[in-house]
Amino acid sequence: MKLVNIMKSDVVTTFPEETAENAWKLMQVKSCHHLMVISQEGLAGVLSERDLGGKNGEIIRKDHTVADFMSTDVVTATPETSLHEAADLLRGHNIGCLPILDGNKLCGILTTTDLLKIIAGSTE
Repeated sequence: MKLVNIMKSDVVTTFPEETAENAWKLMQVKSCHHLMVISQEGLAGVLSERDLGGKNGEIIRKDHTVADFMSTDVVTATPETSLHEAADLLRGHNIGCLPILDGNKLCGILTTTDLLKIIAGSTE
């Protein structure tokens, strides 16, 4: 199975200049655990709830931007990456999501939660 068949294409994005607190609020509104950080050049990084200190991280987010917390060494996949290869990437790099790029264009995301739902046969 290829990621093109299972990836989520409704990727929630933000920008490096955005405040960390606004990024946190966006995660809450969109019910997501990861934001893809984009710039004019394309994918600039990934930001997770954990990066922002979680629900009790208001103090560490204060007066900071997304750029202060995002991971810039991003592991990515392509739409043609197999599910098995994606699982190996997630596990091998101990990461919670894979941005999916078609060339330099962000076209989807696969999270560990998505992968577990697929394995369990869940459609929710």
